[in-house]
Amino acid sequence: MQKNTRRKKKKHREYMKAARRPIPELAEKEKEKKRREWRLVKKKEGGVTKPKNNKCCALNARLCEKLKKRITDQKKVKDNILLKKHSLQKTYIHIKLKLKSCAN
Repeated sequence: MQKNTRRKKKKHREYMKAARRPIPELAEKEKEKKRREWRLVKKKEGGVTKPKNNKCCALNARLCEKLKKRITDQKKVKDNILLKKHSLQKTYIHIKLKLKSCAN
């Protein structure tokens, strides 16, 4: 009896694996459906009707993100420099006032 249950379990496992695998024809149909929807949306927007090269778009987006990050980093650096300059000016004025008060 034990052998029989093991076989059943094994068959069931194989069946479940097969059920999880995507059927190539259906996957292709899904892709085509998405393409059609994308084209319709683009037509409504009045934009491009053909899908672009995804690699190119992804690369451009990545470069754009990097540039944005670099610009924000540069802005932060400038802000820090301005803050330091401002604090130095304040301390300079404070010391100058102290010296004047000591001189009098």
